[in-house]
Amino acid sequence: MKDRRQTETLTPSRHWWDMTTTPIRQWMAKALQVQSTNGTSPEFIAAALRIALSLTEHVANHNVEASEDGVLPPSFPVSCIDWTDSVVVVLNASDDDVLLNLPGCETEPGVDGHLNVAGAKFVHNDHNSYQTTMPNQELQRIYSLGLVFYQLFSLGQVPLTPELLVVSSPNGELDNFSRALNVSDDRDDEHNTKSPTRKSESSAMKRQSSVSSRSRISSRGIVRCDEPIELLRIQGVPSSICDLIRNMIDCINGSLMGNESYSKISDITPDLQLMLQKPSIYLDPLDKEQIIQVGLELDENMPFGRDEELATLQSAYQRSITGSSELAVITGLSGSGKTMIANRFRDFVTASGGLFVSGKFDQMVGSNSSPVISAFNTYCEALAKEENSVQAALVAFNIGATLGKDVYYLTRMIPNLGHVLNDDFDEPFSYQECKDVQARIHHLLSRFVDVICDCSEKPMVLFLDDLQWSNSETISIINHLLKSRRDGKLFFLGSYRDDELGIEHPLWSIMTSAKNHGFMTTSVKVVYLTKKVVNQFVSDLLHLLPRLVASLSDIVFHKSKGNPLFISRMLLSLNRKGLLYFSLTRNRWDWDEEKLLSEKIPDDVAMFFVATLDTLDADVKQALSTLSCFGNSVECEVIHVIEADLGLNLIKPLDDAIHVGLLDKMNGKYHFGHDRIQEAAYAIIFEPEICLHHLNYGTEYELSLELYNHAAKCALVIKDLESQKMLCLAVAKYARNHYDMLDTNFITMLQLARTNVMLSIEHGLDMLRHLGIDIPESSSREETLQHIAHLGTKLDTISDEMLLDCHILTDYKINMATKVLANICNGSGINQCNPSLFPLVVITLIHLTIDHGVSPMSAIGFAYYGGMIAYLGDLRGGYRFTKLAKALINKSQYNANENAGEVLWVTSDTLTYVEPIQSIIEYRKEGIQRALAGGDIQSACANTSLMVNTDLLWSGVPLNHLKEASASAQQVSLWNM
Repeated sequence: MKDRRQTETLTPSRHWWDMTTTPIRQWMAKALQVQSTNGTSPEFIAAALRIALSLTEHVANHNVEASEDGVLPPSFPVSCIDWTDSVVVVLNASDDDVLLNLPGCETEPGVDGHLNVAGAKFVHNDHNSYQTTMPNQELQRIYSLGLVFYQLFSLGQVPLTPELLVVSSPNGELDNFSRALNVSDDRDDEHNTKSPTRKSESSAMKRQSSVSSRSRISSRGIVRCDEPIELLRIQGVPSSICDLIRNMIDCINGSLMGNESYSKISDITPDLQLMLQKPSIYLDPLDKEQIIQVGLELDENMPFGRDEELATLQSAYQRSITGSSELAVITGLSGSGKTMIANRFRDFVTASGGLFVSGKFDQMVGSNSSPVISAFNTYCEALAKEENSVQAALVAFNIGATLGKDVYYLTRMIPNLGHVLNDDFDEPFSYQECKDVQARIHHLLSRFVDVICDCSEKPMVLFLDDLQWSNSETISIINHLLKSRRDGKLFFLGSYRDDELGIEHPLWSIMTSAKNHGFMTTSVKVVYLTKKVVNQFVSDLLHLLPRLVASLSDIVFHKSKGNPLFISRMLLSLNRKGLLYFSLTRNRWDWDEEKLLSEKIPDDVAMFFVATLDTLDADVKQALSTLSCFGNSVECEVIHVIEADLGLNLIKPLDDAIHVGLLDKMNGKYHFGHDRIQEAAYAIIFEPEICLHHLNYGTEYELSLELYNHAAKCALVIKDLESQKMLCLAVAKYARNHYDMLDTNFITMLQLARTNVMLSIEHGLDMLRHLGIDIPESSSREETLQHIAHLGTKLDTISDEMLLDCHILTDYKINMATKVLANICNGSGINQCNPSLFPLVVITLIHLTIDHGVSPMSAIGFAYYGGMIAYLGDLRGGYRFTKLAKALINKSQYNANENAGEVLWVTSDTLTYVEPIQSIIEYRKEGIQRALAGGDIQSACANTSLMVNTDLLWSGVPLNHLKEASASAQQVSLWNM
């Protein structure tokens, strides 16, 4: 929210003499009537600052011969005298209230409108003499203007007695001002400082203590005004204004205030403008008690002058609101402020009612899909906490309606989604391995994003930080989301370190994919800060005007090279070391330039953090090192458990790290202030001890076996074949028996199926032999027909109802056998490699179902069996078993989508001969959706191709409908790429 005191310099649209004016003394008298009861109000301070700024600009421009409209500006009084009687205040008045006032005429405004100030001007007054030119008048004018400001803010009080308003020699004659500037302050020698640099704290205190009880001029003509300025502070005038007036009056003493005294009128103007524009920074009093207790505090989201970069992102977001999908990236070196820009953009999006979800990649943690999942999990957590939320209810309803029972798998990835759904979902029964876990993840996440976007009026922003640590799996997920949301309402934002991204990094494919799918792309390059921006940042941080912090900001810029991260941490470090401190005497932040220049600070930000950690206590370093093993952030509860179970001292040291600015504690988590801090904490671990930090205890055989099996599955999912082979070989080496190798052997079979179908089949047959199931690798037609006839006789004695009500298969070894058999049947590979084997595999699968119980694999066996006997001429029998297969995939006990797409693909070919083609089209559509939900892209593509190229064409649908269906088919085929 904009500060109500913020304002810009008001420039009237008509000439100043056409507006309501009043002498400044009369204006101050009116203001005093209100201020006597209300104190020094912010409104009065703002009005007085507008007057001061207007006068300063008038004096600064006094050499201009004529204004733009040709009107000559008035001359102004002789320097070093009281100018107050020559000033009139220009008021903003409505057209009905404007009186045509000639310069010098007095108009009495109402008390209620006296603060509605447009500015002020100098006017001719018979009591004062004027001159338009005088050599070397700059400092005298600053001094005289300072006297006006003093009376303005004190509402009429005179800082000095009349005889002290000019710089005079001891004999009372007007002294040459250039000589006066060469006169030193004649106070006690021990308090005299001739150096133009900033005085130390002790010397400043000595100078203030030496001031007499009233303002005076020294014996050699030097004006002092310490006590009157302190009176201004007592009246409630902000310290920055008091210091400004002091520095204006002290300029007549040459170097009395060192670098802080004004030497040019043009230096005063920007200071006054900043006070008007940023009153909360330059006018509001500092919380000294907080500063004493905590020290320097840093807002991680301080602007750092990134308005132009932020505006670029805002423009892209505004485009996305109109319907276009957008992709934007923020690039730059480490510590350049990429995340800060993203955080400011987040505030913009959420303030406008938009949705912003974010995740972060971690160098120390495996970079799989977790940042994307984490982003959605955090969103669901916030959504679930909203009481009586209409949005939460809408999302829950649409998620359930869209995914049905597959919502269970989504809650396994996004646990907090269960809270949004109030845990109102069932766990499906399934023994079957997902055919392509990554494809299932892609499908479920895309449907989830569809629901979130459709439930939001504005585009959803998905922000992923530190993409340089992403991998191909994550990039694949992002690309899939871009493909699925190319029709709008998705704004993807990423950031990465461009100097850490090689030309082979998979991230580059995102930009290509986005352009191919109609996304508008925006790139924001973030560079290190300029000297001017660093000066403004230090000014805002310390609540001191840029001119006053120039010496400090120059040192900081030189040391940091403009790296924002380096700058912020350096300032905190200087504060901890006492080199940047809050001066109670001066009531402001202060520093010693000579000590700062001599301070040894590493030139590299990484080395700076290492050096910073070296200064910490051993227990703090140990705690940070432990925390770094968990990644960039970790739940506070986890740290409490580790502290209790391992007997480590963590909580107190981590709180100490928070105090020195290395950690943050937000939303129940510890966060490193930056990746560089985490890297530095991790780097101090002695290398041989790293493994001990990650794994403190050995595990039993069963747990090790389970971990290796899961790790092998994960490696297969992310297509890390080298790791998958290594893990499977490790299990084969240490397994106690063949049955302990079943999971890894099955994983190997799935992996081989992607590259060599024949080897996969041979591997599967070998697994079956170890399970006591021996299938001949070939069979004659007559032998095959005998096997089919034998099974047919067996099935004739069993009704469909008996098969549907048959008990569920629970034997682990037999279940593994059915999974192997079903995967051998899958697709057309077996018909190409060994067609005589296919019927034997199908028949064996059905025999296991009859003898041991029904499983999700049973539907595959009956689907292929029905098609097989229909091909042989038994169309009625084929129709029976294909219907049975469809019934099995919908059986509530084990309703799952892993095989549904394949079953619907196979059975629909047989059902075509019996049922209307329109019914087959609906089966195909169901097959597409259930195949995608089960990660079975092959079956989804098969159903899509048959529906478009055969079923729709034969059904006689209009060609425009066929064209739309063909476009959808192309979309499904893209998902398989």
